[in-house]
Amino acid sequence: MKRLERLADWISGGALTRETKRADDCRDRFHKAIDRLDMQQGLNGENLVRLSRARLALRAIAACETPSANATVRKMARIAREALK
Repeated sequence: MKRLERLADWISGGALTRETKRADDCRDRFHKAIDRLDMQQGLNGENLVRLSRARLALRAIAACETPSANATVRKMARIAREALK
């Protein structure tokens, strides 16, 4: 963590550290789910696996939106949420 990031984390009361950890956890869960789908690919058919992967990816993108996210991230998350409907 750079000096400026440490300062921002200190000023925010550790919010930067918490959000970084949350993003890392989200990414880990996403990769584990993809691995599980890869193992099940022979059982469910390729199209079902692709659909499941797409839904997981869209959920991961939608989860990236934070209160301090820039406009691009907010737009990307909105598009992902709409695609999941």
